[in-house]
Amino acid sequence: VLNQDQLIMASGKLSPDSVQRLNLEARNFRLESLNPVLNTALGGTLNGKLSIRDVYQTPIVESELVVRALSYDKTLIGDVRGRGEWDQTTQRLNVDANVSRSGTDILTLTGNYTPQQKTNPLALKATINDADLKTLEPFTTGLFSNLGGTAAGTVAVSGTPSAPVLTGEVAVRGGR
Repeated sequence: VLNQDQLIMASGKLSPDSVQRLNLEARNFRLESLNPVLNTALGGTLNGKLSIRDVYQTPIVESELVVRALSYDKTLIGDVRGRGEWDQTTQRLNVDANVSRSGTDILTLTGNYTPQQKTNPLALKATINDADLKTLEPFTTGLFSNLGGTAAGTVAVSGTPSAPVLTGEVAVRGGR
């Protein structure tokens, strides 16, 4: 699908054959195009590739994505870069992602996800570096408002995708 300079492309197929893949590619895709369908307020430009296979057993998603100027509910999150690579030898997805603002990484997420591991398949580490708490405001509507200050710290993410367990410390400076 092509619209001006935006492109969304799909090739391959979803199949019971674990080797078959569905490949998706986005170029200059403006996320605000999804707002009427998702009834949300996203912003930013997506570029990247995503591959899905073994969708009927243990779905494996590999990706390399970049979102420039990601925003939600008119609040700038930052530039997001993420990579997920399947390691066939260890049977796990290696994750490396970050969010940056003004050229500085404010959040990095590294580690892995081992779907065959029934207890604690998530083994991730999030590092927060002078992240503006205002960024959290659209996600805390009804709980918090007028957030301010910065956060820094490290959080381990274990458990499962449906019930993650967060352990660590985050210090808040100038919080309100």
